[in-house]
Amino acid sequence: KSLTNSSNLINGLVVMQLNVRGLNSTQKFNKLKTMISKIPYKIDIIILSETKLLSKFPSQLYQINGFNQHKCNRDSKNAGGGLLVFVNKMITTFNVKILSTSFEKIVLNLKIGQATFKFINVYRAPDKNNLQNFLLDIESEISTDEQSIIIVGDININSNDNDNSNDAKTYRNILKSYDMSVSNIHPSRNASNKTIDHFACSHHLANLIQNHTVCIDSSFSDHNMIISVIKDIKIKNRKLL
Repeated sequence: KSLTNSSNLINGLVVMQLNVRGLNSTQKFNKLKTMISKIPYKIDIIILSETKLLSKFPSQLYQINGFNQHKCNRDSKNAGGGLLVFVNKMITTFNVKILSTSFEKIVLNLKIGQATFKFINVYRAPDKNNLQNFLLDIESEISTDEQSIIIVGDININSNDNDNSNDAKTYRNILKSYDMSVSNIHPSRNASNKTIDHFACSHHLANLIQNHTVCIDSSFSDHNMIISVIKDIKIKNRKLL
């Protein structure tokens, strides 16, 4: 309903993210594409976290017409993890960086018209042992770049201001110290009532995103789908799924 009633959504960069809780069959991927195709706006960037795919999996089977694929598999013995990102081919992508350690990260520098963005796509498993490395890595990414920065993905840290745990406060304080905040405020996982999937951005982007981030219940996963729109960013010759 929020999407249908928001006429401004089409006039911006549309980003969709979803923790898919495993994507190890083409049948499930095709189901996901069908679900996305029913959204009444053209999606420009798709971020899928916790794919649970190994490098030996033929990910070339997972293609979307008009989109380039970027992947970061998780080949450790630990369950979960992995990222799959699709970017509209009309968006110029450069300086791609992929990291798989105790968490997965795909950094994409994007150029759309005269605007440039640094998209940091992340999946971090809910493991205390990887938290410090993750926080140090995120701070390193956002402290050394002056362009528009966006962090997207399943962070497994509750960004809600009511969460006074040390982990949540430390994460929020790091973002705040670099003039960033999480734009989506609704729970992204209903079972825990926590906002652990984030669309965080520089404050100068916040006014363009304000009131244009929606959280959608989905039977596809136990996480909600998040769609965020950066207004007034136009892409020529958008491709439909």
